[in-house]
Amino acid sequence: MSETPQIQAPAADQVEIGAKWEYDPRQLPTVVNQVLIQHAMADAQTGRSNGMYISLGHVNPPVFIGEMSAEQASNIDPLPVVIVGSFYLPMQSVIALRDSLSEALRNGGVEQ
Repeated sequence: MSETPQIQAPAADQVEIGAKWEYDPRQLPTVVNQVLIQHAMADAQTGRSNGMYISLGHVNPPVFIGEMSAEQASNIDPLPVVIVGSFYLPMQSVIALRDSLSEALRNGGVEQ
């Protein structure tokens, strides 16, 4: 199954090109429960970040037997995050992602 969203070029170009997303039915979605977002270096002229690095990861919960005190929990080593995807997005793509997520949340009835 595939969708064909429209990709719009900058207004000056006024060109639209279709994109066909290919889904592999054998590939299962990966669970992500950790997100790390870092600003890219600032542009020398504007002083603004020109993009963001986004890493998506997963942490398996530790196995505990019985009750654990706060002191015992403080002695546990940090849990490893397995990175399942790491991306750099230019700021224009970050803004488009934000807008798309906001619209999807609104359409799903999630309050913002």
